[in-house]
Amino acid sequence: MNKIKCVLLIMLLVSCNRVKQYDCVCYNGIGSDSVSYETYITKNNKLDADKYCDMISTPTRPCWISE
Repeated sequence: MNKIKCVLLIMLLVSCNRVKQYDCVCYNGIGSDSVSYETYITKNNKLDADKYCDMISTPTRPCWISE
């Protein structure tokens, strides 16, 4: 019975921290006639992907998470 509880706890912890693919989309030239974008693919949980996207974002090149 104790092993079953341990296995269930491990499964619960793994499922709570799911790794998923998120796209961090960065836009260049917003406000001009030619807007371009670059996509960076991350395989993390949502919080880490959002931190990465914020880290590479600049005022002239804003980045957002796209699912």
